[in-house]
Parts: sequence; C-alpha cells; structure tokens
Amino acid sequence: MKKIGILLLVVIVFCTLALCGCGKKNDDSNATKIVVNKVGTMATAKLLANSVEVEKEKLPLELQYIADLGADQGVKISLTSEVYTKTKASNEEFDNLHDYNFLFTDVNEEGTKTALVKVCKDGTPLRDYFFQADEIESKIKGTSVVLFSYRNKYVARFSMDYAKYDVETTDFSEAEMLAFVESLIK
Repeated sequence: MKKIGILLLVVIVFCTLALCGCGKKNDDSNATKIVVNKVGTMATAKLLANSVEVEKEKLPLELQYIADLGADQGVKISLTSEVYTKTKASNEEFDNLHDYNFLFTDVNEEGTKTALVKVCKDGTPLRDYFFQADEIESKIKGTSVVLFSYRNKYVARFSMDYAKYDVETTDFSEAEMLAFVESLIK
C-alpha cells in the first residue's frame, strides 16, 4: 500500500511538472516569428540631404561587414555612401553625417533586383517616402523587427547595438528578404 502511495505521488508530481512546463527549457528569445505588415497608403517626401560615395575601408569598422552581404540572395554591393544633412537650415553646407547607405544590385533578364540598407547612429535613417500600416513586430534572431510589404518592395526596420537600420528590398521574394535581414543581424 505504501509503494502504491509513493508511485501515485511520483505520477502526480511528474504530470504536474509536464503540464506546467517546469524543468523544460523554453528559451525562444532567438526564435523567428514573422509578421509582414501590408502597407495601405504611401506618401512621398522631399529630403534635403547630400550623398557622398565612400570606400568600404573608410566606413566604421563595425559596419564594414554589411558590404560583404547579399551573395545568398543574388545581389552584390554596388555603392556605399554617407548621407549628410544640414545642422541648421540656414547653413550652405551639408555638415552633419546622418546615415550610411549600402546599395546592393543584380541586373538580369528578369529586371533589377535591389537592396538598400540605411544605418543611422543618431536618430532614424532618412527615407523619402512614408506609409501607413499596422506595425506588428516580428522577431528575427531575438531582435525586434517591423516588416512591411508594398507592391514589389519589402521594408524592414530594427535597432541593433548602437544604431537603427532601415532595409528596403525590391523584387526580392519574402524568403530572400528575410534571409538578407537575418544576415544583417549579428
């Protein structure tokens, strides 16, 4: 009788642990949960900025890896640049480094496939259009990412380390865009 009581107690404890998930490692911080927000309305804006081409070696060390991405999605780096704004509207010169831009392209018989990565250390990367859509976050490699789709474009926004990232792809499949964004996230 005593053995049955102990066995019953062990079964009850085991079932309780199994049901509540105790003892089970459930670390999904790096899991990928994807929600692509559909853009309903898009508006354009005029930017007052100046872009200057820069060699990869002159970029900050922590950003140089970006120029080496894209091979898995069939694009390669075609331009790296710095984008400058004016610290005061009355200034003649564009004297404030705002963004770093990386343009990836692939021209083939089907058209031109592009990816533009913008990185901004102070503020939000400059964009010449804006849209209205839900902003449900996705998780990619444990990083919160907001994804949008509009016609043949995907846009991804996220923050990592010390900067904000804005990624725009054209003529990428959803899987290619996700793989490209994942390759950016360290």
